[in-house]
Parts: sequence; C-alpha cells; structure tokens
Amino acid sequence: MKLSHIYNEAANRRKQSLPFVGEDRRKMIEMIEEAQNQEFMDKVLLEGIEYIQGLKRLA
Repeated sequence: MKLSHIYNEAANRRKQSLPFVGEDRRKMIEMIEEAQNQEFMDKVLLEGIEYIQGLKRLA
C-alpha cells in the first residue's frame, strides 16, 4: 500500500467527522489539511528528485 493512499484515507476520515464542528472551524481545518497535503507532496517530490540524483551519480 502506497504512503499517499494511507495519508489520503486518514484525511478522508477526518473530513467525515467535520459535520460535528462549526462552519468556521471546518473551513480552518480544511485549509490546514490542504497546506499539510501540499507540504507532504512537496516532500515526496523532493525525496524523489534526491533519489533520482543519487541514481545518476551511481550510473
């Protein structure tokens, strides 16, 4: 199972529990989750680039 799949499942579970909080809080949580998702994707991209650069050095 891919790490991104696990991460997305956790995000979806959090979103399902959002109806129990106020609208402003829900919007804040969604904005924070979007920022966290972007940070996660940026980190994955950078790790991929570093991995490829490492492979190029070995070649």
